[in-house]
Amino acid sequence: MAIMNMKELVKNDHELSIRLMRSSPVGPIIIAADSDGLTLLSIITEDEFPYISNRTADADSVRIADMALSQLADYFSGKRTDFTLPLDLKSATDFQREVLLETVQIPYGQVRTYGGVAISIKRPQAARAVGGALAHNPIGIIIPCHRVVAHNGHLRGFSSPHGISTKAVLLEHEGILIEGERVLPAAA
Repeated sequence: MAIMNMKELVKNDHELSIRLMRSSPVGPIIIAADSDGLTLLSIITEDEFPYISNRTADADSVRIADMALSQLADYFSGKRTDFTLPLDLKSATDFQREVLLETVQIPYGQVRTYGGVAISIKRPQAARAVGGALAHNPIGIIIPCHRVVAHNGHLRGFSSPHGISTKAVLLEHEGILIEGERVLPAAA
């Protein structure tokens, strides 16, 4: 999600509960939820803090946002390897939703290729489109697009303030060995 869109989203949508994780191994994170589920999890920069603050909407969105914050803290502390949160993907296209729901099935500590995800959704020629859909993943980490790599194991594209280096940090956190910008073959 583009930063400008995120600023507008959190500024204007009073139906969202918003939580900030000010410190994590990948930097500050914003979490937003509505009553249907988690709508946003994005790594942000310190410069974006003036635009964002914790916000409380209805009880369901508060519960979901607080659960996401707690589960994310557990993930980074090594106590959690999967997430049990409702996801709200109504803003995604049908194809994006299909890719995101397939990606959420990739287990902790494992990687898939863009082509492998395309095959899993029965669109074997759609590897580039899978990459495009993952570039617009609104719920990073929870929908683990960081676990998707190029066919040769190289880390490609990651929409966060520090790009591929953030992807490498997340993969290494999960025990995947990285050399340069490539997953070592034992993990691929």
